[in-house]
Amino acid sequence: MKIIHITGEFPPYSTGGLGRYVYELTQCQARTDNKVAVLLNRGSEIESVQPQPAAFLTEYHEAVLNSDTHKKYSSGIIDPESLAHTVPDDITSPDIIHVHDWYGVLPALRLQHTTDAQVVYSAHLPLRAGFTYSGHAVSKRVKMRIESMGLRNADLVIAPTSSTANLLKREYDVSSHRIHVIPNGVDTSKFTPGDEPTMPNRIFAVGRMTEQKGFHYLIDAIDYLDDSADLEVILAGDGPERDSLISWTEKNGLTDRIAFPGRVSEKRLLREYRRAIVTAVPSVYETFGLVCLESMACGTPVVGFEAKGIQSIVQDMVNGRLARPHISKELAMRLQYMLKNTDEQKAMSKAALQTAKDYDWNTISREVVSVYADLSN
Repeated sequence: MKIIHITGEFPPYSTGGLGRYVYELTQCQARTDNKVAVLLNRGSEIESVQPQPAAFLTEYHEAVLNSDTHKKYSSGIIDPESLAHTVPDDITSPDIIHVHDWYGVLPALRLQHTTDAQVVYSAHLPLRAGFTYSGHAVSKRVKMRIESMGLRNADLVIAPTSSTANLLKREYDVSSHRIHVIPNGVDTSKFTPGDEPTMPNRIFAVGRMTEQKGFHYLIDAIDYLDDSADLEVILAGDGPERDSLISWTEKNGLTDRIAFPGRVSEKRLLREYRRAIVTAVPSVYETFGLVCLESMACGTPVVGFEAKGIQSIVQDMVNGRLARPHISKELAMRLQYMLKNTDEQKAMSKAALQTAKDYDWNTISREVVSVYADLSN
């Protein structure tokens, strides 16, 4: 099959889990007999990028779609001929168009008009959940309209969890027969325990610094923990709330405990997962929770809130601990448990490793390709 993925993120232009998802999935698909192309749909405010070493790709393209373009077509009254500028001329006819969130909807509509390709839409972060990606000038209202068009026009929609599938049925009126639940994956050959010694007082957290990720609850939770001079918290990542999180840390007198290294390299990311006694995932909403999988594949259990996407991976007292959402003191109690109960932490570490094996990218990729094949037949 010839598969084209249309996305708003692809390494090195990647501000969150979406870019990693598309990269890993395309890499696995290309290891088989499939021809795999990527169209990075970027705003005019974003500079062109050279893709992360990706010799596995048959084609790589970029298209510039600024906020005015999305706004113009967000009414839903579209002449596909007028969308010709959204697709580079050298894209050859695909069999499958795989759209990743609202970014790829307009080019997909054009390709759908000019080819016999089937359209698959991956719902990574449905906007009606109340959260959105940052870093571009497209308004949320416009994105929601574009997203709805994409879901209406897709031949099949992939949801990462059953809870996301239910959201799509309830809020977007996507029929059950068009939804297929396939979880995200993790590269278990890369995310491994390694040889780094675990630091018994190290807590790690990483992600896009937005309201959704709930890092301010983690900072509050650290304030509740028993006083420990050698406690270290590494809070990695970047985003619109980073400055306010640093200010909140300073206000609470926690600068000696919490470090903000910014975005970290993959090499350091692996090292931090492996050295931590626990990875904190205080998200108030997740469709899945890729950080949970990456941490668990490194042998580090997770402490997080009971967001549905996290609950699909983390089982309380089995491979991690869960707290009720928004309650910092309860999050602190779960973190304290992991810091104080070494034997239980080691048992959860083993269980976490076993859980991650079920989500290996090669297995997940085969599920996705199987869905493509069913559509093409």
